[in-house]
Amino acid sequence: MHDQIRNLFGPTRRGMTGRPTLRPRRSNPETRDRRAAYRKASPGHGAMRRATAALMFFGQCALAATPVTTRPLAELLITAERSAPATVEALNSPALAAEISARITAIPVRVGDRVDAGALLAALDCRHFESQQAAARAGLEDLEARQHFAARQLARARDLRKQRSISEETVEQREADLASLNAQLANQQETLAQAQLQVEHCTVRAPFPAVVTDRLADVGSLAAPGTPLVRLVQLGAIEVSAELREAEATELPQAAGIWFAYQGMRHPVTLRHLLPVVDTRKRTREARLEFRETAAPAGAAGRLVWQQPQLAVPAELLVRRDGRLGLFVLDGEHARFHVLPDAIEGQPATLDLSPQTRVIVDGRQGLNDGDAVEPAAIATPPGDG
Repeated sequence: MHDQIRNLFGPTRRGMTGRPTLRPRRSNPETRDRRAAYRKASPGHGAMRRATAALMFFGQCALAATPVTTRPLAELLITAERSAPATVEALNSPALAAEISARITAIPVRVGDRVDAGALLAALDCRHFESQQAAARAGLEDLEARQHFAARQLARARDLRKQRSISEETVEQREADLASLNAQLANQQETLAQAQLQVEHCTVRAPFPAVVTDRLADVGSLAAPGTPLVRLVQLGAIEVSAELREAEATELPQAAGIWFAYQGMRHPVTLRHLLPVVDTRKRTREARLEFRETAAPAGAAGRLVWQQPQLAVPAELLVRRDGRLGLFVLDGEHARFHVLPDAIEGQPATLDLSPQTRVIVDGRQGLNDGDAVEPAAIATPPGDG
């Protein structure tokens, strides 16, 4: 820098402080007189000259090429993984409700209890429905006895008709009486079946192996049909759900391996289905996956991790310009910003450049598209001594 200033202002000399000071070039007396007169007539000329010189100097510095280091893309590519938020969802998590109107007499389970299929979850006061059941059963027994008696009467009437000891009208009356009792008997059987269902509804039982996640009612309260009593989450029937962007959804079926990462553990999963519908609000597609071995608990929030089928560049090489992610490549003596539209901040990114493309490694942070660069020594590969 000192040499460039000296070229602009002439040779320097050492002042009292030992620092270089400006010394004007030698000239004849007539020239010095003209300069002195001009400076006297234009007091700001010296300051303007110094400012102009400074602008020229810094302009030259700005136009200077930025030193960078580059490496071939082939040396930078890695086998990368991508990830997306995911959750474990139970296929069944019902809130079991009362189906009759009765007072709750017991809820023998607590939150966190594991229950088998058929386990008692809640009991309701059943005296009214048991009484109805008993009445229906008694009515059925009465009709059965009457139906049996009517059948015997009809049989005797048919015998007497053969002997011409009874009229045809009497026989027909016996047949009608039996048919009516058969219909009443069938109706009473249905009444008894309904009463039995009401009695069965006095107890609420687990439909499958599950864990109790919530008690929704209290003992002693009056339950109406539809009143929630206990909430369950089915054990074993779970899936992983993940919302994927279009590029991720296209890539996932080709992945070499897929895992659900949760609390430091990776659970292998397989893709069951990729919904063919795009969420109009999120612009994502939902993927459903099944655990292959050990499963994470229902409700777990983790990340879906998969191995990309293509090689990718490390995430640390990506930079953002004008809101877009990409990397700088060497184009002759200039840096060109190559946009990666599917890149995600903090994750390796795939790209479609030639493996021989020179990627700018060091010095990329201060670059802009089209800046002049000066390639320096080859950068040391990551991990090399």
